[in-house]
Amino acid sequence: MFASIAQMAYIGYELEFYLFNAAEEPYEAIIEECNSSNLFTSTFGEVKPELGKGQFELASKVFKSKEECLQSLVEFKNFLLQYASERRLNLITDSLLLKGDEPSSSLQFSISFAGTNCNDLIVMNAIWGMLNSLHFDDCLKIYLPTEHCKQRIANKDIVKRYLNVPSAVAWGLTNNRTTAVRLVLNKGVNFDTELFEQRRNNAKNGKKNFGLLRGIKLAKNNITYNAKDANINLATRFDNADNTLPNYRIEFRVASSIASPHDVVETLFEAIKQGIKTRSIPEAPVFGNTFDSFYALKQIA
Repeated sequence: MFASIAQMAYIGYELEFYLFNAAEEPYEAIIEECNSSNLFTSTFGEVKPELGKGQFELASKVFKSKEECLQSLVEFKNFLLQYASERRLNLITDSLLLKGDEPSSSLQFSISFAGTNCNDLIVMNAIWGMLNSLHFDDCLKIYLPTEHCKQRIANKDIVKRYLNVPSAVAWGLTNNRTTAVRLVLNKGVNFDTELFEQRRNNAKNGKKNFGLLRGIKLAKNNITYNAKDANINLATRFDNADNTLPNYRIEFRVASSIASPHDVVETLFEAIKQGIKTRSIPEAPVFGNTFDSFYALKQIA
């Protein structure tokens, strides 16, 4: 199982950066210039505007292996350097701008699993593993390799201002960007919070079907399951005729934009394996801002 977990994983990334012209104006033309190219979108993904003035991100396509994902990231970084150089643009890839009052930049990885052995329990194990890695200094040094990177998370003024930076060792659902790990659910998929603790205890007692996510729509046969169905696997098969993707992604939000992609991915997969090996389940998701003292959560930095 552990040897094959990487083979069952589909992975994508989001890399944030700032781009300005000589007049220090946001170079918004990058969106049209890149996204209008079929070669670019089929190779990398889509460039999107971000919260900061002059901030953008590449939301990558989904890759069938971590090796393909990492190769794409290396190639995109090289593309971005050449793109900025040819147009004499100011490219900023650091986590924080020098003036420090704009949204920070990060490198986020999203992972989902497919196959007959994949179910909600494995998703919960993976989330636990990612969170558990944040308790180890060696892992934090990989995710946040410099003091400047740590400031992206430690600067609570910026964290509170933009509400898009992970603050604490906690996970949440689609709309909570202050968590270290986010379970992003596609439209039509719901998380049953009332059943969480019950299913969590069941999993501890050896019952494999977690059954937390309801209303999953399988594109192949256009079936929508309702909340009365007791045990629905989160992951759909990838051998469907239309190559249906899982209806979720586990998004790890802590890594800095200048962190080593290879080291981050390898660390995450080792953390996931540990979660599956120990069959560990995280505490309940957090729905509020994780920096609030009300939750008394361990802060990342």
